[in-house]
Amino acid sequence: MSPARRAFLASHSPPPVAALDPRSTPKQERSRHRQQLLLDAAEIMVAETGLEGLSVREIGRRTGIPIASVYHYFPSAAAMMRALALRQFADVERLIEARLEEAGGLLSDLARAPLVASAVIDDLARYLDERPGAAAVWAALRSHPELRAAALADEIHKARSLTPVVAPMLHESRTVTAEHLALVIMETISANLMYARELGVDHQRLHVSALKLFIEAGLRELSVARR
Repeated sequence: MSPARRAFLASHSPPPVAALDPRSTPKQERSRHRQQLLLDAAEIMVAETGLEGLSVREIGRRTGIPIASVYHYFPSAAAMMRALALRQFADVERLIEARLEEAGGLLSDLARAPLVASAVIDDLARYLDERPGAAAVWAALRSHPELRAAALADEIHKARSLTPVVAPMLHESRTVTAEHLALVIMETISANLMYARELGVDHQRLHVSALKLFIEAGLRELSVARR
């Protein structure tokens, strides 16, 4: 990762949400491991029962971690959901970053952008297939009043990580900002991947292919207009 991109990402991390933040940030390996165990169990529970079935007490029972220790890490089920969202934010960031690294950083060759975007969509679709709890978490975040504002803030910051990538595609005369374009791209991909999961396997595959075609076409138009 280039120093410029690393600095950009560091300055655009998700904002803190005091009521939903963990009570402490584990520094020892054992504590970090316990926190990840709790989050793994929470993700499985959300996939099984939805957000309504997420219980801090049940998470403690499943992991064998005392309930007082669970509350030490997460003051509420909503805080646990927020932590799950941030973990997924980091996962998605790594997927995008890996594709950008393959493409040579900030895609100075604009013609390659549609291919990279298509690969990112495949990566995200595969991630949701392999982590069924991830899709459940994404859906739950948007439906819970206490979490919705935090989810929207996370989505904006996730999109901002793409801003340096799409900025070179915009002609100076365009009234659209690179930040808003990145948000439109990320929201379009996220919403359609979630919708695709509600379809049968064959239709899901076709819907993802249509999404890739749509995003590729839009990026090609931008690349041509920029030249």
